[in-house]
Amino acid sequence: MPLKCILDNTAATMVRLEALKTNFNFSLEHPESYTCEGVTLYYEEALHALTDLADGETCGAARYKADADTDALLAVFYSEQFVEKLLQTVRAYTVVFRDSGRVNSLSDLKAACGEKTIEFGDVEERSEEAEAAARRAISRWDHGRCL
Repeated sequence: MPLKCILDNTAATMVRLEALKTNFNFSLEHPESYTCEGVTLYYEEALHALTDLADGETCGAARYKADADTDALLAVFYSEQFVEKLLQTVRAYTVVFRDSGRVNSLSDLKAACGEKTIEFGDVEERSEEAEAAARRAISRWDHGRCL
């Protein structure tokens, strides 16, 4: 295998791996700035010296797949945030009943739930960024371009 081909494939692999690593780090350390654009800018900056030497078509295909990975991971990230907000609301709702002693019997609990229904007003719908990430991920994977 020629050295140029090895470099091209290595660069493409590094793009995918760096994008995955960046997704992981952003989701844990910088969730407020976790976007597809942010991840792409970060991994491109980290790898530009290597990717500048590699075949543009090979790296372009790897970038496309890396962006698809990011979209899929962002969709999961936003879904997990939404579920966590729902769980926090439900926990807070049930703690009130527990602390007031309204969970000692099923009839007490039913009465308490009838008096105060649960409200999810503080739980926001998915953001535009979350919706866009989900749509991009579905579109890329549905078209079989990222297998």
